[in-house]
Amino acid sequence: MNDKYPVFRVVDGKEVQISLQDLKRPHKTVCDVATGMVRIIELTEEEMAQQQADKEAWDTGEQERTERERKEAEEQERFLDSLRYDSRLVAFIDILGWSKAVNSSAKNGADTVKALGQALIPLKAFTNFIGTLESIMPETGWPGDPVMSHFSDSVVLTVKDDVIGRQHLLQALHALSASMIRHGFLLRGGIARGDVYHRNGIIFGPAFIEAHLLEKDIAFYPRIILSPELSQETEGWRGVIDQPWRKDSDGLTFFNFLPPFYNNQFLKDNSELWQSQLIPIRTLIIDQVSRHRNDKNIYSKYQWLAKYFDDICTENPQSGVSIVSKELLLFQ
Repeated sequence: MNDKYPVFRVVDGKEVQISLQDLKRPHKTVCDVATGMVRIIELTEEEMAQQQADKEAWDTGEQERTERERKEAEEQERFLDSLRYDSRLVAFIDILGWSKAVNSSAKNGADTVKALGQALIPLKAFTNFIGTLESIMPETGWPGDPVMSHFSDSVVLTVKDDVIGRQHLLQALHALSASMIRHGFLLRGGIARGDVYHRNGIIFGPAFIEAHLLEKDIAFYPRIILSPELSQETEGWRGVIDQPWRKDSDGLTFFNFLPPFYNNQFLKDNSELWQSQLIPIRTLIIDQVSRHRNDKNIYSKYQWLAKYFDDICTENPQSGVSIVSKELLLFQ
């Protein structure tokens, strides 16, 4: 021990200096931050008792710590083993106008916050659905293996490129589109196929980049488009949703989100269902075009939606919903 530092013993709550030779118990070294002075203080009976209690508590928890460390090591090993690409379908979806709505929600009160949360209910439901599937088959994964991530104004969903995976994807796209448009939000996205890692809240890979670029650079209008490769395989998507894809005038293939009830053929003549789906969208188009006629970027998106809306109404006269483009002429 360095004998250049003064040594103290606590007597009746006061520090009393003693010689180094009189130091009989364990001790602690204390440095005064203000002065830089270092001194050695002999531990009191209470401090020694607390030190012993801490040691016993540490020793008692050794088995628990060992088990926790073992589980952490196994989890880390599983994570490292999972770091490999799988060929999957990747849908990158942007919720148009979401960031602006969120930024203004703090000023608009609790009702606005609740409305935003309600728009995300399908995301919550699908997340819970995926969690349930993972808990049932944690090792092998559920057929189709849907995985979803949501961050800021973007949603990413990946599935296996098989029949069940495609049905999971279509159901999610339909539920999200229907909910968002009811709350005044449109979706734009891209769907690609290829190598991607999507696990544990982490996603990366060439297919993820491709899907993002399809949304960012190609889709432009409020539509979720297929990559050129996937657009050649639209017949392989039929199942839960009849005719899930449409060919646009620019040659791109996009998700057919306007027909209600999954475009079910058995309900095609139910005009009430058609009107419950289409009339609110018709109102939304008229409102947004009137608001943004001087904003070329937003105006063009709703002009596109209006044309798509008119096509659906014209193809399905049994809906009893009139086209919207004639009313839009008033705002030109």
